[in-house]
Amino acid sequence: MTYSICRTKNRHLQLEYEYPNAEGAWFRANGNENWEFNEHGLMQRRYVSINDLQITETERRL
Repeated sequence: MTYSICRTKNRHLQLEYEYPNAEGAWFRANGNENWEFNEHGLMQRRYVSINDLQITETERRL
C-alpha cells in the first residue's frame, strides 16, 4: 500500500476531463475535491462532487 504525505492540512482541487463510454459516447466531467489531512500527513477526509455531461464529438475541447 502506498501513502502520500501532505505537509498542509487542507487541499482543494478543481477538475475537468473528457472520456468515452463503452459505446463510444463522449462525456465531460467537472468537479471539485476537498482533502483534509491529519497531523501525520495522511488523508482523513475526502469530499468529492463531480458532474458528468454527455457531449458530442465536436464539443470536445480537451
